[in-house]
Amino acid sequence: MGFRLGTLCVGMALVAGCAAVPGRPGPAGAQGFWRGEIADARTQFAMMVAPDGQVWGFYWPDDAVSIYQFGMVHAASTVQGATFRAAGRDYRPGGAVADGEATATLSGATMAGQVGGMRFAAGYSALYEQPAPFGLLAGKSWLFTDNTGSSGRFRIDANGRVWGVSRGEAGSCRFGGMVVPQAARYYFDLALIFDDSAACPLRAQAVAGVMVYDDGILEIGMLPGDRSRGLIALATRDVD
Repeated sequence: MGFRLGTLCVGMALVAGCAAVPGRPGPAGAQGFWRGEIADARTQFAMMVAPDGQVWGFYWPDDAVSIYQFGMVHAASTVQGATFRAAGRDYRPGGAVADGEATATLSGATMAGQVGGMRFAAGYSALYEQPAPFGLLAGKSWLFTDNTGSSGRFRIDANGRVWGVSRGEAGSCRFGGMVVPQAARYYFDLALIFDDSAACPLRAQAVAGVMVYDDGILEIGMLPGDRSRGLIALATRDVD
């Protein structure tokens, strides 16, 4: 994803970010990392199309300076011939949620189409085809900030177990779960459960999503089971 708080290298390795590796789409058509621009809205976006067709994406205005300006998209997608279609939910900055859909034409390592009546274009990154770098995460602690206004610390052990604490206006919230690396894809599946505490933004709820490592930064997108809100987090290595 490549979002650097402060220097704002807003690129997101999740879809061919600041260190994009050019390449052609894999055998599943649209599967992979993509990055592009919604020109009519002066908005950048980054997305991953997973092997099962799930789309995880982030978008932000050209002049973004904070994680709170990010939105997230989660959708189901299909490819028929050279036509890519996706339909799902748009988790907008500020907390609003709306249904949305996109249609695009695939051509080699590019796609171009429309979303919400606006034109967009994107390019593919072969970074997706590398294995997830679990060795860079295991046994380390991470400091994070998320779009709920919380920040905190978590740790990932050698078996992929995760535990941590977030702190927001309501107090401290504990959470735990698992990270599972993809063997031949550059992302991780992530599942967490929050404590049954009023300090937790999703009290006693489970969330699931994806995580990408890019040059020292973990970029995370998650959803609860009812898909009522989108959680975005950025994490950097803690000094143990």
